[in-house]
Amino acid sequence: MPKPKPPINIKVISIGNRGCNVLERLDKLTEKGVKLGAVSVAGKVFNRLRIENKIELPYSFDIEQNRNIEEMANRVIDEKRKEILKLANGTDIVFLVGNLANKVFIIQTKEIARLFKKEGALVFFVGSTAFHFEGKAKQKTVKEMKDILKKEVDALLVIDNEKVAKQKISAIDAFTQVDKIIADVVVAILDIMTNYGVINIIYAGKDLLMDEVKQVGEKIHKKSGGQGKIIFGIISDDKLKGKLKIVMIGS
Repeated sequence: MPKPKPPINIKVISIGNRGCNVLERLDKLTEKGVKLGAVSVAGKVFNRLRIENKIELPYSFDIEQNRNIEEMANRVIDEKRKEILKLANGTDIVFLVGNLANKVFIIQTKEIARLFKKEGALVFFVGSTAFHFEGKAKQKTVKEMKDILKKEVDALLVIDNEKVAKQKISAIDAFTQVDKIIADVVVAILDIMTNYGVINIIYAGKDLLMDEVKQVGEKIHKKSGGQGKIIFGIISDDKLKGKLKIVMIGS
């Protein structure tokens, strides 16, 4: 049975190690016709990815030793320019997934975003910040990288790691949780793009009561300072019996 194709050509491309970790959680998207790709130096996660579109970046000793970072990061991407342009060809929407706290990956993401936009794609970036305990230098890097990407992508979706750190979970679980949240964000937005609902915002089982919808709406209205224009809708999902999943997109 052929796989259903979305009305638009959508790709999710991971950049670097963190992106590859997230991509492993998104394999079911291929059932919806979404194409997955990875751009990274060789590594354990990159090597075990079983996807068609893998672009292995050449290893750079200078980058590893934090020398000439921007120049070398750009050079590495330039060496793979033809392969990246081939991957970008025909793409309508691309989600670039990476780590905002890694300067090398973000510089490379910036260049990859430019190549996809050159091919006419709408470019989203989804990534995470650094944990506070990683130090002020990492926090500064995140801010600088956000400013760089804002100029290159159409939408920047940032996961705040510190909110995860406040949970009473192990350090290993915290990193895993961040990867899961990034994957969930990508899936939720893609659901809005590829599924059909009333307006494709709120997911619930058939047991959802209108009074419960009202409570959710009132809380969102309050959080927006009473000034927000709220448009909502419901997607019926029988798997969510007794549960509710909410996707909010603000502008």
